Amino acid sequence: MIRRRRPPRRSVFVAAAIAAAVFASVGWAVVFTNPAAITINDNASATPYPSNITASGLSGGLTAITATISGLNHNSGTPGSGGSTDDVDILLAGPNGKTVVLMSDAGGFNGATNLTLTFSDSAANSLPDSTALASGTFKPTNYGATLGCTEPSTDTWPAPAPAGPYGSTMASMATTVSNGTYSLYVVDDCLGDFGSIASGWSINVTAGGPTAVALRSFGALPSRQAVVVHWRTASEASLLGFNVYRGGTRLNRALIPAKASATVGDGAYRMVDRSARPGRQYTYRLQAVALTGQRTWVGSAFVRIAAG
Repeated sequence: MIRRRRPPRRSVFVAAAIAAAVFASVGWAVVFTNPAAITINDNASATPYPSNITASGLSGGLTAITATISGLNHNSGTPGSGGSTDDVDILLAGPNGKTVVLMSDAGGFNGATNLTLTFSDSAANSLPDSTALASGTFKPTNYGATLGCTEPSTDTWPAPAPAGPYGSTMASMATTVSNGTYSLYVVDDCLGDFGSIASGWSINVTAGGPTAVALRSFGALPSRQAVVVHWRTASEASLLGFNVYRGGTRLNRALIPAKASATVGDGAYRMVDRSARPGRQYTYRLQAVALTGQRTWVGSAFVRIAAG
């Protein structure tokens, strides 16, 4: 009888890189993006009007926000004749109707080509009034009416934009509401120029207040033909349970129940991902679900798996 020797089993998982995140009663910053282009129509409201972003999964009230418009273009359409970003007025409105004028009547009689502008209260400078705009980070900027155009001294945005008065700083957006729809209202208020925000816009939202869980650790480790996702809590308050995501896919079919609904310490959890494959890299994220239904990202871990 011929005996066949089984080849030695090779370890599929050769290397793992772990990044653990621990958050407790701190702000959690998340970027939300709408990449769809916005057409800046001449002397009219943009298309679409407004452009919307829906923020979700945040815990606590909005404590800080920045906004970025990507790919700002504005010209007359006639070669060599330039344009006028002075015509472009942009208003940001939050879920509860609070607003901030991001830019109005800035940049003078100069065109713009593929600019990326970020608006932050911590920026060193405002946008220029009469010189050409350049990509960068700026304070929200609102100058007077456009020269040569008939418009009110105080800017207004047509409905469905909220009525004024409008906020002048990003801090004016602060509210107890962080989840919901953020709307960008863009208007061209003078004849002769048009443009676009070619790559859409985004917001970086920081929501504050205590979360339903404080983590001691979160990680993911290879184990034979699987990845073991494990975490330990320092405290749990009014916590319903957890979801584990790999990329954008939830791995657990049913909610992983919390150890207790009251405050507890040192809760240990684990979940095995048997669908992980050699030669790939994965990012695992942990989502806490409060008794109120509020969902919050509380940890992330990165694993790189070598081929077998």
